[in-house]
Amino acid sequence: MFLEYAPEGSLLDLMNKYGGKIPENDVKCYTQMIFEGLLDVHERVLIHFDLKPGNILAFTPQHGTRLSTLKIADFRLAKQQGVKDTTSRFRGTKYYTSPKLIIRES
Repeated sequence: MFLEYAPEGSLLDLMNKYGGKIPENDVKCYTQMIFEGLLDVHERVLIHFDLKPGNILAFTPQHGTRLSTLKIADFRLAKQQGVKDTTSRFRGTKYYTSPKLIIRES
């Protein structure tokens, strides 16, 4: 297992650092980073199932930018797309789960 140290903590830590109000231009950049990460995850035919601010790590800014670099982490609940799930276990954190998944589990 390869672990990378995230000196800036997580996106949740960044949100708290800004008092819950990350500047809009920064949000645009962070959103793009997350979408690019999700695109990579989906190209690998995986579903994350627990995407939330605490599972998005923040790294020291690179390439002369002032913004932290974000990376998606915590794939312990991930599963391969199209593979039948034999467990009836709920996946994810309920406050970050889509309503569709919660209704299906009921």
